[in-house]
Amino acid sequence: YCNALSVLFEDKKGVRKVILNRPKQLNCLTYEMFCQMLKKLGDYEEDPNTRLVILKGNGRAFCAGGDVKSVFCTKEIQCSLVGCKKLITA
Repeated sequence: YCNALSVLFEDKKGVRKVILNRPKQLNCLTYEMFCQMLKKLGDYEEDPNTRLVILKGNGRAFCAGGDVKSVFCTKEIQCSLVGCKKLITA
């Protein structure tokens, strides 16, 4: 559902761009994308050279929200959502 190119990061003279790159899925966020963005935005916040951060989405939509399908296909996320220690499926 997610690969290294699902979120693109560009930097030009202190202007940082975070680009969602899943246009076929209307840039729905996966957990992995969220984690990548969170780390990078934290780095930007700590960097005194950051002057501006631009968030954008490739394609016709900025972001249609969370990718529910990918979240429930990730066992670690399922367990954290329901508070279990081990995922049990019937």
